[in-house]
Amino acid sequence: MKTTNQNQNYQLGLLHFAHLLVTVDGFVDNREKDAMKKLMRLKEIS
Repeated sequence: MKTTNQNQNYQLGLLHFAHLLVTVDGFVDNREKDAMKKLMRLKEIS
């Protein structure tokens, strides 16, 4: 169960970091949205 919790924490941290990088300029374009979707798909984040 600890591994599952660690994986979830990793996924949430990764998404949070990616969100910060994408929104730093105050505008999210389609390329950045696509990159977030790809990241979620590759890391199996729903």
